[in-house]
Amino acid sequence: PKDYATPTTPYQANEASRVLPDADKKAVFHTAMLLTSMNKDWQKVVTYGKQLEAINGLDDQTDGVLALAYYNLKDMANAKAYAQKSGDAAKAAGKQPPQTSLEIVMGAEASSHDQAGAVATLEQIVVQYNRPDDWRQLTNVGLGVKGIKYIDALDIYRLKDMAGGMAEPDDYITPAEIDIQLGYPTEAIKFYEAGVS
Repeated sequence: PKDYATPTTPYQANEASRVLPDADKKAVFHTAMLLTSMNKDWQKVVTYGKQLEAINGLDDQTDGVLALAYYNLKDMANAKAYAQKSGDAAKAAGKQPPQTSLEIVMGAEASSHDQAGAVATLEQIVVQYNRPDDWRQLTNVGLGVKGIKYIDALDIYRLKDMAGGMAEPDDYITPAEIDIQLGYPTEAIKFYEAGVS
């Protein structure tokens, strides 16, 4: 395992020093915060984050690290707030919002029972990162809609298949059974064979 504690010690000593020049504080707090996060000392990360914030030194990266610290400390309101700041700062700098920040926002929304907000954030993640696991999660949300019609469910399974989100045998068996009920035997065979393999 990597040793992040050793390089963290001198930064913590600098941070605690009363003679640290104001011009150096931003760089010292920034580095101390990042190194401390690698040690998963989340309360200390929050301390450094607050010190950075007091001197207007947070950026998209440190906002994201602060969000992660609050998330691990189970403070979902602050986790969401700093994750959103991280995403906004990244956009303002012409970068994509960090994936971790979006996932923290989604997790905070889900934990506060804001299902609509969590789904909207998941949609953002899917659009920006286009990963099969995210497509799987989003299509599963669609398939969980109460009273969904067979043809709509089949279309969602087709999308899930095209996006690479099929992972379990049932991901193939269920649409194959729907195909049979709707009269699409050729596609049913394709799904069954993929499920068996």
